[in-house]
Amino acid sequence: MTTTAKLNLVKSDGRPQTNSITTKRNRLIAGLQKQLSELELHAAGHWSPRMWFWQVEDGSYRLEVRYAKKPLELSKDKTAIACDDEDALRTTIDELVAMVRAGEFDDKIEERSAMIRQRFGK
Repeated sequence: MTTTAKLNLVKSDGRPQTNSITTKRNRLIAGLQKQLSELELHAAGHWSPRMWFWQVEDGSYRLEVRYAKKPLELSKDKTAIACDDEDALRTTIDELVAMVRAGEFDDKIEERSAMIRQRFGK
């Protein structure tokens, strides 16, 4: 009995639903953080089909924010972000992570999730 007295016991509210927005945010953040790793590999001369970014002819980069293997539409008919160089790309990814944590992508994530659920309903 003395062992349980040392523990901070609370009433369980149950686990969050698997489909919660927090889980979806964390999935997108994990994908963005993976892109930072991919950027390091790219800087070392490696290429991966999992990169959400690519270099254009003028040396600048384009970055797509992807959820469920498809780019999110960030604005009307716009799915990519232009970055001048690798440093700007790294900074942009960090800013995107902060935006996702703040909930600024919740509507876009939910929209994409609804599209996925529709495919299962057919």
